Amino acid sequence: NGSDEAIDLMFRIFCEPGRDNAVAICPSYGMYKVSAAINNIELREVLLKEDFQLDSEAILAATDTFTKLYPKGFGPDDISYYEDSPEELAVINYTSGTASAPKGVIIQVKCFSAMMEFAEPRSPIFPGDKIVSMLPMGHIYGLVFEFLYPVSFGCPVFGKVPSPTLLLRAMAEVRPYMIVSVPLVMEKIYKSGVKPALDKFPVNILRHIPGIKRIIYDKAGKKLKAAFGGNVRMLIMGGAAVNPEVEKAFRLMKIPFLTGYGLTEAAPLLTFEYPSRFKLGTCGKEIPSAHIRIDSEDPHHIAGEIQAIGTNICQGYYKNPDATSQAMTPDDVIKIAVPSPLAQMDTAAIHLYCMQDSAWYRAPFAIENDTTSSSSNRHFIVAADWMAG
Repeated sequence: NGSDEAIDLMFRIFCEPGRDNAVAICPSYGMYKVSAAINNIELREVLLKEDFQLDSEAILAATDTFTKLYPKGFGPDDISYYEDSPEELAVINYTSGTASAPKGVIIQVKCFSAMMEFAEPRSPIFPGDKIVSMLPMGHIYGLVFEFLYPVSFGCPVFGKVPSPTLLLRAMAEVRPYMIVSVPLVMEKIYKSGVKPALDKFPVNILRHIPGIKRIIYDKAGKKLKAAFGGNVRMLIMGGAAVNPEVEKAFRLMKIPFLTGYGLTEAAPLLTFEYPSRFKLGTCGKEIPSAHIRIDSEDPHHIAGEIQAIGTNICQGYYKNPDATSQAMTPDDVIKIAVPSPLAQMDTAAIHLYCMQDSAWYRAPFAIENDTTSSSSNRHFIVAADWMAG
């Protein structure tokens, strides 16, 4: 609820815990009491008169402590804002539990600061820029890059349900400067709106002929960019492997896209590369605030576990010392555990290949289609003999 968040934010910004008080006029909404209690603020309640008018005398009486603190009136010199410490707790964000039991990731203020410092010069926000939010605020990527970053730099955020139809309609109206999405959404848009036209005769033949191929993909790219609102400077995908067919088509259509890699423990980014330098089949290279290493004898040729250390890396797991100790190496580098094989360095640079076996490339709907396509299949069971931890 937006009003709930606004009330809580108001207490956090304008009140000092344990010292200040707030006056609530006609406090029928319970969130005032809840937010005041959470933030250690004294809440003073003033009821309206019987004719629903403000009771000015009651309000003045309730603010006696305030008037004693500022006998000469309240001015600019009396304003002070709470200053965060870089080491201070900012958020406890719980993992989804897809690879292991959900854990509360301890994210400090410095983690978010590192993300803001990273994003500002690489995806600058200009006057008039807007963004369409698709991810929930409980998702660390959505929280950071679809809320904290754009709002911190004055960019309006619009939220829509992430189905291709609603998404394209929202983009046409909002005309966002940046899109943050999971690969599956972009794959659906490509396969429903672009691929049928490319596979239609005679385009399916002509698009393989040099020269004509460029014209066809340029035209397709212009249509897709227009569908995105015509103002997108960067399309960021993450959270899963991108279909190689989609990657190649987007590159041919000159869509300014990239695939990043990160997770809650990194708040959330570990890798990034500009669309103009992004190498297909990779997920970028390590960001400045993090150092990545591959636990392998030969990280250029033999896949190994991803490990990372840096300003944006979490402190550990809330009230879970066992999980924290298991995630840390002897030299306090956190293990970024994903299914094996994990990753290896590109021989040409420090790109990371998030290598996973074929099962992990398969989206749920594709598996469902396989099992439901036959009328002889009526009951299904999924069995596994391991879980990533």
